[in-house]
Amino acid sequence: MAGPEKKKFKGPKPKQAEFDNGPDVFINKKRRKVPKDELSADAPRAFRTLMKWQAHAKQRAEEKQNTPKEIKPALKIRKGESMADFSRRVNEAVPLPMAKGVNDAKAAKTSQKQKAKAERLRAEYKVRLDKRRGRTDDDDQADLDADNWKSGKRDTSPDPWAHLQKARPKFGEVADRPPELPKLKRLSNVPKSAGSLARRELLETERQSVIDEYRRLKARKEATIDE
Repeated sequence: MAGPEKKKFKGPKPKQAEFDNGPDVFINKKRRKVPKDELSADAPRAFRTLMKWQAHAKQRAEEKQNTPKEIKPALKIRKGESMADFSRRVNEAVPLPMAKGVNDAKAAKTSQKQKAKAERLRAEYKVRLDKRRGRTDDDDQADLDADNWKSGKRDTSPDPWAHLQKARPKFGEVADRPPELPKLKRLSNVPKSAGSLARRELLETERQSVIDEYRRLKARKEATIDE
């Protein structure tokens, strides 16, 4: 028994426009060329904007180059004009040379204020040193410290690696006595809310001096009563 008959492939169906033409019309089946205007229409909008901006910038540069520069007339004193008016007109026309003078005056004023502030701080610093040291044997040192502070000089900082230069005990060495530990200052009577450690030490010293003075006066009073 014979199988089903296969249909022959006749190619793609022609478009309806080809049927509408007459028999004498030549149909070119090649792909038509796309005009440049249609190609530019497919370009991204940002790219077209960039190209347009570039063209405008080039045009403005050419116009600026072709435009003649404006030549300002030289300043001359007018008829009947005083020297003060002429000087003011020159300053208005050429303000840049005056800027340096203004800046110099401002800088000199600022420097003068800084010097006055430094002198005031130096005086306050000396007063604090006088109160702290009692102006006894350390008067010269206080003046020296104040002068160094004014001139910007600082005392030499201690070497943080100095303890490494000390001789270390050898292995197996026997100690003759136990190490001596420095006695720490007790600040239990001064609350931590008083401030830093230096301020607490100062308050503790003042407190102890008041207590010692009170005890001395009390002892004198008792001695007077006994007599």
